[in-house]
Amino acid sequence: MTIKVYMTNIAGNQLTIGNQRKVKHILDANKIDYVDIDISDPKNVAEKEFLQRTLSPINKTLHLPQIFNNEEYCCDFDDMTTLKFVPYSSAFDTGFWHELTRRKLEIYRLDSSNQSIFGYYANDANDNMPALFNVDHQCFDENNKISNQQQLYSVNGTLKLVNTIEEFKTFDIDSALKTESSLIGAITKTLEANRLHACCLHRQQNSSFAVINLKQAVDNLNEKPQSASEYIFIVNDPSTDPAHPGWPVRNLLTLLYYHLRSVEQLNVICWRERFRDGQQYVNHSLYLQLKPESISNIDGKLICAAVIINRRLE
Repeated sequence: MTIKVYMTNIAGNQLTIGNQRKVKHILDANKIDYVDIDISDPKNVAEKEFLQRTLSPINKTLHLPQIFNNEEYCCDFDDMTTLKFVPYSSAFDTGFWHELTRRKLEIYRLDSSNQSIFGYYANDANDNMPALFNVDHQCFDENNKISNQQQLYSVNGTLKLVNTIEEFKTFDIDSALKTESSLIGAITKTLEANRLHACCLHRQQNSSFAVINLKQAVDNLNEKPQSASEYIFIVNDPSTDPAHPGWPVRNLLTLLYYHLRSVEQLNVICWRERFRDGQQYVNHSLYLQLKPESISNIDGKLICAAVIINRRLE
């Protein structure tokens, strides 16, 4: 694999020149093969036209340097030095509102306590589609989780009900979100002896990946955190962005960095798959090689800064 780095040698823009130098330093430090292409050179007019033509459909402006992997857009300087994530776009099915109305009238009535609920996301969306988080009429019953079709991944949540417009207006959404996030943080911190666990795994026939002796692998990670660089962590990714993973990847990295603070590199596959005409397509998945620059805890929030070495899955 050879990375293409589109640059300019026109003097005057010191910020661009500095960014280009930093990108080359990152690639050199990680022994990644690359070629730099000066689009200010008249001989490279075809490369410049390719760059402009490719960036336009993905709403990227021509801020150099731009990095490509096998003719596919990879990232720009900001993307390469800071890992960014695509947030969910909520999608409430019409059936959800009908079922909520029925339950409010027949079951909840004036009960304003929190109710358990779940939603789901998928990793099979078409290009340029948002990372949808769906909630439908089945989300009130935990038993419906097992009936979800393939490629739908459930996420637990909380439904807050109010009885008056005054309650609705005074409801503190920021406080509620902070409470929920603190619960997730507490679960992360209080896992048995702060150890990683093998969980939520099920055996599938004709699986594309296999883990030999999972317990031994997890024990090895707990005892030798540095060995994490020898593993590839895989997470289902709802994002379709060619350079940025979705929110589940952020959650996984937070968990891993919390337990593996001394790790030098993490390898993560953001798994995306589509089935069209009986064929499986996965080459739009992302392969991230991450080097954390800093991991700190500020006011109870885990802050992770990472350098991205590579983004595309071969």
